Amino acid sequence: MNEDFDINNNTFVDNFDAMECDGLWSNLRVWENEIIRPMAGISAAPPLIGPRYFYRNVIHGMAGRRNEQDDPYFIGCDLASNNYMSQGIGIKTNSGYAGDILPGNLYFFNNTFFATDPLGFIFTSWESEWRKAIFINNLYSHSTSYPFFYFSLASSQTNGDFQISSVSDNYFSGNNNTPIVEVKHIHGQSNCTDINKVSELQSTLTAISGSPNISIQNPHQVNPFFVSTTIGDFELTSNSSLIDAGSIIPGFYDFNGTNPDIGAKESNFTLNINEISPLENKIIVYPDPSSGLFTVKLASQSEATINVFNYLGQNVQCNHHAFGQEFFVDIENQLNGIFFIEIKLNSGRTVKKIIKNSF
Repeated sequence: MNEDFDINNNTFVDNFDAMECDGLWSNLRVWENEIIRPMAGISAAPPLIGPRYFYRNVIHGMAGRRNEQDDPYFIGCDLASNNYMSQGIGIKTNSGYAGDILPGNLYFFNNTFFATDPLGFIFTSWESEWRKAIFINNLYSHSTSYPFFYFSLASSQTNGDFQISSVSDNYFSGNNNTPIVEVKHIHGQSNCTDINKVSELQSTLTAISGSPNISIQNPHQVNPFFVSTTIGDFELTSNSSLIDAGSIIPGFYDFNGTNPDIGAKESNFTLNINEISPLENKIIVYPDPSSGLFTVKLASQSEATINVFNYLGQNVQCNHHAFGQEFFVDIENQLNGIFFIEIKLNSGRTVKKIIKNSF
């Protein structure tokens, strides 16, 4: 068994399976890698044991192969022909397993996937192999086609308990005439369903598979506005609506602003960049972390309104309004965790992230 592995800060180029972690892996952590032009970016087929974490990886350029018959035959929703094709995949979980080891969990947080090849997809699935597959704040884009393709989802034998949880993921196709997801009911047949809107993802996937274990929460379907896909720069530009649009994941706090950006690249922008940034270096909050008592110090005396929010966006201390240079915030009655102090001045506003940690 392969146990407690960290794979980070690497670049993988033109691999068949760039990150092959099939079988008996436990506590695998894969983070901040770039995978370029893979046949399969991440192969976890099947994900035995677990858990496996994939965090802030960029996987792009997945390319399919033509007339090479050593991978599953991709025929889309057409009948088979003499032209053999196989798909390039960002995440591959396709191998069957008949043993007695329980499947493990897969976690994908804040990854960016981008495909350009018509045979390149973010994710395809043959069978329900994992115990839980949890996706949060991932960014899926295809420049010309649909990013997701599901195989045999209507097969009750293999996918009757299909399980997937998606929270604050972004699904986008650069071609307005293509769906974001195509579902092939039974492999080898031509019955398919196109899903064009993220609002229909959960209901449609559930109806086709019959599984009650599909959850799609707070999905997005917008152009991410990368800096430049042609040179592999997947930073978000300042006008991207995916900035601060992610969900806060307990234990993963390396983000700017009030919420994480969606995707692997956390920008230095915020949704309110014009009014927040001028004050950013003029206000300090200390000590951080603390047991719950914080001091907010301004550059000079000013009239200020201070609000405190928890990581769910709930206001736990409202409209503390006063004049001065130092203000005190008391959240000792709150549970340990991440909070956000919003400071409003006549010249604008800023938000500071703080940590309450009572030892």
